[in-house]
Amino acid sequence: MPQFEVRDGATLYGVVDLTLADHDVIVEFDATTKYTGPADLLAEKRREDQIRDLG
Repeated sequence: MPQFEVRDGATLYGVVDLTLADHDVIVEFDATTKYTGPADLLAEKRREDQIRDLG
């Protein structure tokens, strides 16, 4: 399913590019233009960690 919202109750952690729900897999496609500096990269890392921690 493309463009899937990752939530824990009412909290939205992000919208991912693709999910393979039958396999509990999230897929994201990133390009170098997505990050304009170190702060963007760190924010993305935190978001990914939060989503990963949800299981």
